[in-house]
Amino acid sequence: MVNSRNKKHKRRKDNRQSTVLQHYFLTYFTVLFIPLLICSLYYIRMLSLLSEDDSKARESELEHAAVLVDTVLNEFEYLGDSLAANLQVNSFKRTKEVFGYANTYKVYELRKSLPDLYLINQSVFDYFIFFDRSETVINKTIAYTYEDFYNLYLHEKKYGSYEEWYEHIKNDDCSFGLMPMEEYLYKKEQSINMLDYTRPLMMPDGAGNGRIHIYLEESVMETLMPAIADNSIQFITDASGRLLYLRNGNPEKPWTAEEMHDFLGGGG
Repeated sequence: MVNSRNKKHKRRKDNRQSTVLQHYFLTYFTVLFIPLLICSLYYIRMLSLLSEDDSKARESELEHAAVLVDTVLNEFEYLGDSLAANLQVNSFKRTKEVFGYANTYKVYELRKSLPDLYLINQSVFDYFIFFDRSETVINKTIAYTYEDFYNLYLHEKKYGSYEEWYEHIKNDDCSFGLMPMEEYLYKKEQSINMLDYTRPLMMPDGAGNGRIHIYLEESVMETLMPAIADNSIQFITDASGRLLYLRNGNPEKPWTAEEMHDFLGGGG
């Protein structure tokens, strides 16, 4: 009997101790875990708000950049239209021999009539008018034959010879609008990445008779765009989805053409 009572007493004591431990555990759980949970939820909420604010700020920056780029392109279009409508340009494009003594004054008169680039838009690298009949490239400051322009002044690096470049200028259709970024060789030694806005010169009968090229350096485009985040990209496409400009936030791992093609959903 005594032994049985001792066992019952021990069980009651153990039960009381267990109840006390459960009580203290619940107390500690309430005191420690709930504030921790509240702090965690607070920080999660703060991070969510910060992320949302950052996303809105980035979206606002991109919208602002889009306005700047559109403004620049509108200015390019205006410059192209003014050059195409210039009376001296329309008169000159009918001339075949321009470097002979009898016609040299026409070059002077044409250049004098052209707009000064730096009074119009300082973001423009330069503009050039290509006259197919005389095979001459002219702007406010220069006048070259096609061959001298290629060899001495400017050409796309992808055309490794004058013959390739000449074939492109004479036979490829001239597009209207902004072309994808290309690498150019400037004055035989400097490499420059540039976007090229083009438009054809037209004769009254509709036949092509030359073209206008207006160039924008990649460095200027970068100033128009917001600062790029690490491991991100910035790009511009035209209405058909063709890639015009791409900037990579991780130069150690640039995007391949296939990756960009897939990202754009098969466009470009």
